[in-house]
Formats: sequence, C-alpha cells, structure tokens
Amino acid sequence: MKDRIIKSLSEETKISKNSYFKYGFLIIILILIGINLFVSVTYNKFDLISYVVPIMLLLNHIAFGFTLTKKLRVLLRIIAWSWVVFGFLYILQQFLE
Repeated sequence: MKDRIIKSLSEETKISKNSYFKYGFLIIILILIGINLFVSVTYNKFDLISYVVPIMLLLNHIAFGFTLTKKLRVLLRIIAWSWVVFGFLYILQQFLE
C-alpha cells in the first residue's frame, strides 16, 4: 500500500507541457493573492478564509503542473493535499459557526 501511494505521488504530470498554461495560470493565482492582500491592507481587515482557496490553487498548480525532481514532487504533493484537507475543514468550520 505504501509503495502504491508513493508511486502515485511521484508520477509525472499528464498536464499539457504548454508554458502559456503553466505560467499564465500561475500569474493569475499570484494576482488573486495580491488582490486579497491589497484589500486586506487597505481595509485593515485580515480574513484567513479569503486566502485558503488561492493558496490551495497555488500549491496544487505547482505540485501537479510543473516538472520537478522526484523527492520535491512527492513533498509538494503531500503539502498540497494536506492544504486541501486543512482548507476544506477550515471552510466547513467557518460556515458551521
């Protein structure tokens, strides 16, 4: 079971190797995070829930969209999936309050 999990986490991505998609979407995500930061500073209101989804998108895009070394790929995919679980639980907790 452990070998199967490691194999699935270390597989090469099957996403198009088109650099317009990879870097264009990365720029869009970073702009979204920048807008959130600008609004937080401007209105002096920091709300973590507005950063959960953009960071989730960023981590998943880097982990699954770029060609990385095997160890780094496994590490980033574990971090990305952990953030997805954290984000889901955090958003669920916020909406149930």
